[in-house]
Amino acid sequence: MSQKGVEKPLEEYEKVRCPICMEHPHQAILLLCSSHDKGCRPYICDTGRNHSNCFSMFRNTRKKLLCPLCRGKVHDWTVDARAQHFMNHKSRTCANGTCTFSGSYMDLEHHVRMVHPSDVGPSGSDGPVSENVWMDLENYLNQLNLSHR
Repeated sequence: MSQKGVEKPLEEYEKVRCPICMEHPHQAILLLCSSHDKGCRPYICDTGRNHSNCFSMFRNTRKKLLCPLCRGKVHDWTVDARAQHFMNHKSRTCANGTCTFSGSYMDLEHHVRMVHPSDVGPSGSDGPVSENVWMDLENYLNQLNLSHR
């Protein structure tokens, strides 16, 4: 909802792109920057490790978070559920460089697990202990992602 309590038309989300990967943001979050009151609305992907988690990369590469659109200071972030729902249904491409798959966020999540399982987690030569550790880590991080939303 806007500050006056009126919802934005969904068409406004049509042109939104993640400033990192330039796709409709997966599991989009809205960065709250110093120019938010002036209309700056940087939505960014906040997915798990199976996809290009732009927000995680953005946070981990900078000590001081600056808005990728206006360069103002980022002081927080939030989930705009309506925008997130809309953008999760938009078509996006697979991050695997040679793959031509395109589909919604849910379709992409399924595609990665089924078609590119070796791209996620330890390789078969790492052995069963590494696979168990990976599964434990993946479950733990998924729980963290869910508790942050």
